[in-house]
Amino acid sequence: MKPLTFCSLAFREKPIEALLPWVAKTGFDAIEILGGQLEGLSDSALLALKDQAQDCGVEILSVAPYLWLTQNEELRKESMEIAHKTIHQARTLGAKKIRTFTDSGPTGIGSDVATPEHWEQAVTALKTITASAPELRFVVETHAKTLADTAQSAERLLQKVSAHNLKLLFQPGPHFWIAEFDQLFSEIEHMHLHNINETGAGCALMEGVLDFKTFLQAVKTRGYAHSIALEYCWRGNSPADLEKGFAQLKELI
Repeated sequence: MKPLTFCSLAFREKPIEALLPWVAKTGFDAIEILGGQLEGLSDSALLALKDQAQDCGVEILSVAPYLWLTQNEELRKESMEIAHKTIHQARTLGAKKIRTFTDSGPTGIGSDVATPEHWEQAVTALKTITASAPELRFVVETHAKTLADTAQSAERLLQKVSAHNLKLLFQPGPHFWIAEFDQLFSEIEHMHLHNINETGAGCALMEGVLDFKTFLQAVKTRGYAHSIALEYCWRGNSPADLEKGFAQLKELI
């Protein structure tokens, strides 16, 4: 499971250039950069980040924008602009992957309520996006209120788009666990890890209700060999929180 990746969502208020030395010092192999943290950066600034990451020994693995492909035409057009901007950023930074959603946020369209028109809109958009950057891997996150909110709907989405460079980002949780990992295994090329508490809110890797020791043993046994990211997505994290999580993750894998 390489590279071990830090998801910058944990420190979304900090500039990436301030994070890279800490990422390297902590021991992460790579960083996944939240798209908003690149907002407004010129090409020269992106190239400076690329050089800094190389000097630190940190791979810039992926860029993580938010997309809304199913809600309405205005959001879809905005999302296509974001996608093409992100492709340019990823190419400039030398990133290999782009984190992808069919929808984002509490108003997202889940597979249980999606109409044929929702599916057609998302599939058409993803075909366009993936075809415009065949050298990049677009990893669709398994997530509630999207068209990839069950193992079956995630498979359906990949089949409908039918692009060689559209894969899955597997986020373990109550509805995506060992059985779903096994079902989707051949299409998974990235993972996000954090635990959840009794209310379903995100929490530290070894402090919630999910048994990650058992899950990651199953992942190892299956032979997963792609990237894995520690994604502490709630606000209020400290460097010590992430350092502890990294140490736990490294020990588990």
